[in-house]
Amino acid sequence: MKNFKTKSILLLSLSLFLIPACEDTGDEPNRPEELVGSWAITDADGVIIIGSNVSQKGANMFAKGQSSINLYGTHNAELAYMIVNLDGEDEDEDGPDVILSNRSIWEMDEENPTYPMIYGFVDEDDMTGEKALGLQVMLSKTEGGLYIGTSDYVLDSLNFSLTISSDTAYARNMSTGLLDSSKYYIADGTFQAATFTVNASDSVVVDFPLIVQGIKEEQIQMDLRANGDVTHYFTDEFGQGEDHGEWYTTDENVLVMIMDLEGKIDTCISLS
Repeated sequence: MKNFKTKSILLLSLSLFLIPACEDTGDEPNRPEELVGSWAITDADGVIIIGSNVSQKGANMFAKGQSSINLYGTHNAELAYMIVNLDGEDEDEDGPDVILSNRSIWEMDEENPTYPMIYGFVDEDDMTGEKALGLQVMLSKTEGGLYIGTSDYVLDSLNFSLTISSDTAYARNMSTGLLDSSKYYIADGTFQAATFTVNASDSVVVDFPLIVQGIKEEQIQMDLRANGDVTHYFTDEFGQGEDHGEWYTTDENVLVMIMDLEGKIDTCISLS
């Protein structure tokens, strides 16, 4: 069994636009002899390739922010991760303008999350213009609460930043709706999202750890044959399974596997 460390994994929805799946060019597919055999994936790095027809800057929702908002209270923490895009100008949405967290989205998907887990959100009343700061605090599976306060926050959607200047959020009694001034958090600082810039008709690579987690959990192995057949072995919540398809390599040093999973799957794995 050969060890295989992947450099990048692309989801089907992205890879279909980037790498043609066995175009009929008349050339024999390239299948290097040194790749023929059984491979076990021991490590991986996951990325998404984002393309655009126009030059623009975007917020990287999968990365820790360049700076964070500090919380001082029962448990000190920092809101350093963005959960939704910093765009509160959609009139059809009733949700908050911004949601931040002290945990990355990858940690929130774990069965045993690390506490405390805190969500921070800001919003503005369309009628009165009053701004509010809210905190959903979870200290354990059974302990936590909602904290609410007025705010003079400054949201810069174009530059993906949020500034809060020593605003206080008080615990709300969920039965009476009243605020308890003895329990509170103070929020202060500027959250600046990590960003990426993509030029017109170009692409940019953004880290995407979720793919890596899935690969390691599935304990993926592959059997590449000289005739182009490939068998993909994996383990999921239903037990062990296998998929079948075709493989070849491109001039860009990318291994392409076209797997038959209910008629659709095109997984691309770049070689180290």
